[in-house]
Amino acid sequence: MVSQVQEQRPGGEPGTDVAPILCLSRLLRFAEKVFRDQFQMKFDIMWDVRAELAKPYLADEDAETQRAWRIVDASLGKLQAITENEGTTLVVVQIADPFQVDKNWLRVSSAWMRQPLDPIHPNRRLGEICRRRGIHYYDMYPDVTRYIEEHDLHFPYLSFRCDRHYTPRGQELMANLVVGYLREQGLVPAITP
Repeated sequence: MVSQVQEQRPGGEPGTDVAPILCLSRLLRFAEKVFRDQFQMKFDIMWDVRAELAKPYLADEDAETQRAWRIVDASLGKLQAITENEGTTLVVVQIADPFQVDKNWLRVSSAWMRQPLDPIHPNRRLGEICRRRGIHYYDMYPDVTRYIEEHDLHFPYLSFRCDRHYTPRGQELMANLVVGYLREQGLVPAITP
């Protein structure tokens, strides 16, 4: 025997049956899980999101990560050649990743990965490539973490809780920091009132 859940809805009749809605919702969640599991077993695909997000912050790089950095290096070399041919200046800006500034995420992910994550490892790597090539490089991490501390911001800091894209406040900060860097480097004129 199946028991039914009943409640009175505003404007509805007493005893309106909500069990089918609850049941359908549970059935859809269960079907999604079964589909995901079956897909995983059939195609032998395992994607560990936490591991993928944490990988750039591991100081001990695997062969795949080292290959990725070689591709970044070669790509920047090509971009540099294009900009030089066009008579422009290449500037690489490394945005502070919302995961990178989240100390709790770093702590939990370090435990998950069973090794400490270095929040500035990818910044150092990209900075080394740019310095060696003579490319302007701006690492936002120090300025963003300073802003977060000065304004006593808490999770999700400058990003949306749901997807870690920057909020309008975060986007405004990024824009102001980039313009400040470009002015400091003499790459754009200072605006005088």
